[in-house]
Amino acid sequence: MTTSMIHKWDDESFFEKAEVSYTVEGSTCNLVLTRLAYKDHKVITGITLLAGTNKLNSGSTNGTIRIWDCHTGQSLKVINFGTEVNSLISEGPWIFVGLKNAIKALNTKTNLQYTLDGPKGRILHMIVGNNILFTGRGNLVCMYELPSFSERGRLFARKDITSFALGADRGLFFTGDGTGLLRIWKRNELSKVASN
Repeated sequence: MTTSMIHKWDDESFFEKAEVSYTVEGSTCNLVLTRLAYKDHKVITGITLLAGTNKLNSGSTNGTIRIWDCHTGQSLKVINFGTEVNSLISEGPWIFVGLKNAIKALNTKTNLQYTLDGPKGRILHMIVGNNILFTGRGNLVCMYELPSFSERGRLFARKDITSFALGADRGLFFTGDGTGLLRIWKRNELSKVASN
């Protein structure tokens, strides 16, 4: 059995919720699919749920971030950056937006905004750990101390960095690059790099 419900908020956005019940080997399973759509969204490049809120943020190559209410599916706000949004993350009250040649930092509690102009190119990767914002583009990872946003250092790879992650204890930082090389950085090594 399938039930579907569509809420059309305006000519540009809608919220669809479909519930599917099915039986497998005598057990009934329920699956709920929710779809939020906005007609001008192109490629979705980032999704983040702000901690402690019901606000879902989506970034798009159309140059916008759209803030959605998770309970109603309603589009609450659109922020236009005028250039492609390449990545999007949040940490605490902060939303970090990776753009071409810049990172925008938006504080959702104080409405403060910062622009980090350091890295050139499309900011494709970002992660926060130990009060450091790690940003990646091409073969470069830049590190910024939070909340001052002062640059703490840079890491370089031979080819484009395709992904990075923090260890569970936040003492290790991992980078993978286009040569197939996985590098593991230890906290004390990052401290040496960051202090130079």
